[in-house]
Amino acid sequence: MIVTHREELPGRRVKLTIAIDTETWHKALADAYRENHAFFPVEGHAPGTAPREALEAAYAPDVLYQEAVNLTFPAALMEALSSQQLEIAGTPSLSVAQIGPDGYSFDAVVDLYPEVKLGQYKGLSAPFEQVELSNDDVENALADYCRAHITQTEVDRAAMGDEVALDFEGFVDG
Repeated sequence: MIVTHREELPGRRVKLTIAIDTETWHKALADAYRENHAFFPVEGHAPGTAPREALEAAYAPDVLYQEAVNLTFPAALMEALSSQQLEIAGTPSLSVAQIGPDGYSFDAVVDLYPEVKLGQYKGLSAPFEQVELSNDDVENALADYCRAHITQTEVDRAAMGDEVALDFEGFVDG
């Protein structure tokens, strides 16, 4: 992977042209063939057994290019961004600029984080208003909190200290 061109665009954007070397490209084409040859039937060969040359002759020499690009561009893009020391702020837009049997190049337009320039912040103060709280204010706040977070659970037996509601009807002498 080689960054062949870097162009600064307006609005904190950068356009990189990234070229993939021949060795990486041929390895990616071989990997693409190995992963996808079963999907391309070739006359005269059993399904999934056609050699790469026969597959390319039957369809086109560039039949595996898309898959090979998909296999190589993520690592190439990350390596290019790292080598250029760019911190991107979103998903880059990608487009293949040139492609052929010896490799390809693609353009990546990336948005960068905005530059932040700090103003004078040392020595600033903010007014802080003093508030006096009485015991009644604290008790009211605690009572409100308890009412907001109260839970009721049913139990099978009452224990000492539980509140129990009884419905009782009793009679004496009839």
